[in-house]
Amino acid sequence: MIMQEFVIRIRQRDGSEYEPSSIRGIISSLDTGAISHAEIDQLYATGELGNHNPRSLINTLWFKTTTHFGIRGGGTEHKQLMWGDIQLGIEGSEEFLEFNERQTKTRTDSDTNNIRRQKPRMYATGTERCPVVTYKQYADHRPMIFSADDHPFYLAVDTNKVNPADHAQWFLAAPIGRNKLDSIMKKMAERAGLPALMNGKRLTNTSASKRLCQKLLQSNVPDTQAILITGHKNAGSLNNYRVLSNDQRQSISNLLYITRLT
Repeated sequence: MIMQEFVIRIRQRDGSEYEPSSIRGIISSLDTGAISHAEIDQLYATGELGNHNPRSLINTLWFKTTTHFGIRGGGTEHKQLMWGDIQLGIEGSEEFLEFNERQTKTRTDSDTNNIRRQKPRMYATGTERCPVVTYKQYADHRPMIFSADDHPFYLAVDTNKVNPADHAQWFLAAPIGRNKLDSIMKKMAERAGLPALMNGKRLTNTSASKRLCQKLLQSNVPDTQAILITGHKNAGSLNNYRVLSNDQRQSISNLLYITRLT
């Protein structure tokens, strides 16, 4: 009954109702935890993340753009993402990907707080998990006729390509379905053999967004800088993501132990 009342009464700041997909996201986030480093390792180990095939490329690009650019984990913002929104750049000898946020239905210039004042970047790492390598491989396998700036970023997989090892076009000149983006983390977790529920936590798209916020906060990035990456309108919104890491818990315990001895 409490949840039903919540769904009926919840409204946006202007008093309008949320879209059904937004309400589903809010509800699912109530029992969603941030994805852990061990769980990310499992996704790579099982091939759900990586550059091995069309599906792993899409999964990895979704995960990287969520955890580095603050693009919301649900399908709405990712579905609106265009190929030209993410640009490959170079500064000196350092390659990077830069997110150029456009006006969308959910982010307009009617409220300047809706648009990031600074463009977030992902830099090349020189490792097997390098985001720049993933982006370049995806660019190579996209249809050339469907890679203009105003074409969708996420494309549907061409299932007729039976040998992903071939240097061929892996994707169709058509956007990926909204439902696939909405459930991308859940499906990855299932195929990787991660428990549907562990310690009261479910892995959903929101898990990637929470990881971004918590990592920034736990690394003592100032709130005013963190929101330039997360895309939140104000620093107060980050209070919902403040949790202690295990290292922080241990440091506090050691501090209190030392205090008791002195």
